[in-house]
Amino acid sequence: MERMVVLMSGGLNGVVAASRMLANVELHFLHVDYGQAAAKSERLAVARISTALAGKLHVADLPRFDRNGMPGPGGAVDAKRPTSNERVLETRPSGVMLAILALAQQLAAQVGAEDIVCGASEACSRSDAEAGFCSPAADGRRAFFHACSIALEMGSPSAKRMSLELPFIDVSREDIIRTGLRLGAPLPMTWSCHAGGEAPCGSCAGCRSRAAAFEMLGLDDPALAAATR
Repeated sequence: MERMVVLMSGGLNGVVAASRMLANVELHFLHVDYGQAAAKSERLAVARISTALAGKLHVADLPRFDRNGMPGPGGAVDAKRPTSNERVLETRPSGVMLAILALAQQLAAQVGAEDIVCGASEACSRSDAEAGFCSPAADGRRAFFHACSIALEMGSPSAKRMSLELPFIDVSREDIIRTGLRLGAPLPMTWSCHAGGEAPCGSCAGCRSRAAAFEMLGLDDPALAAATR
């Protein structure tokens, strides 16, 4: 049976990307805690999603440097939930996506997978920036992932080249949601809030961009409905 490693933060893109590949594929989900405020909430969501999609969950803690440049352990940092006039810091620390892809390459080699699947979307990043939800993500661009794909291939043993699959790199969030609904993906289990907690904050870029996409489709966000039950 073919094996694939799927990067899984708990958000819409990764879940829908995984749902596209359920037939005759052994899925290995990689979730990375790099100190993000929502790490605990994301991990709970990913655990539920892994069960729903019958995938094998692998969790990695990524060490980080403090403000003095000293290395420290991974794990979530405490974060104050935003009020209506505040926003959670929207950007990942520099180099995190590179490190996540390196971890994915290691995992793929260990489980015998030749494909790494990432739900990143330059179209989503661009539309979020245009809407004022956040700044453009340098590590969300097609050019960035093209360079990463070459590095992964060059860094793999010649007998077993790894490929980086980006099914949604040019796909809008609305179309990703449409695909998820058509496939019956577990969208109510997903988590996009950057703040963490028991329920989405509704104020961060993750919450607002997601809400805007569902609203454009004339739909209620199933994850918000599930959180209020």
